[in-house]
Amino acid sequence: MRTSEKTDQLYKAIFKSKTEYQKVLKSSTNPFHKSKYADLGAVLDAIEPALEANNLLIIQGGFDSHTAVTTRLVHADSDQWLEIDMSSPLKSEDPQGVGSAITYLRRYSIMSLFCLRAENDDDGNAGSGKGKTVPMNDKGKPIQSQNKDEKPLPQIKYGPMITDLLKQYNLTKDDAERITGHTTLQGLSNDDLFNAYNLLKRSVDKKK
Repeated sequence: MRTSEKTDQLYKAIFKSKTEYQKVLKSSTNPFHKSKYADLGAVLDAIEPALEANNLLIIQGGFDSHTAVTTRLVHADSDQWLEIDMSSPLKSEDPQGVGSAITYLRRYSIMSLFCLRAENDDDGNAGSGKGKTVPMNDKGKPIQSQNKDEKPLPQIKYGPMITDLLKQYNLTKDDAERITGHTTLQGLSNDDLFNAYNLLKRSVDKKK
């Protein structure tokens, strides 16, 4: 991290602004990992009003020939500043891959700089007593729940069991997706794997 020669006014403004931040909500869905995350817009929405109220400005830009982003925080009243760099290897060098990497770096640079953490967006359900979680597959559709008496055992790894089941009954990837609603097992929790295994097991049992 680099800073201007003086930082006293900058740090006072940052300290004051932190009391005015909003919650960073996980309002976007990653379809590949079946998880919720806070996108760049959600991060900025949570802090920009507080920064503007305290005359703080975020400036971000790339540098060199690498996928890297410099994030500078400026205090407009005193011209004091601090900045950090963050870089990442590219999975794809096409414009979409570069753009995705830069957006990722911008988001994580800001969250790191301001020590932010993202929280689940329950759309107000927690306060209304409606915060029950419905299992969803990576297509956004509800997954049929297992029998209420059935519970996943933490010591059992259901991923390998699913793989063995697919091989045993010659089920294809398309079969597994059609039955469970999941396009991949990667990133699924043990509970989700347990549900997927039960759905597959019931399906092959019906064919016996």
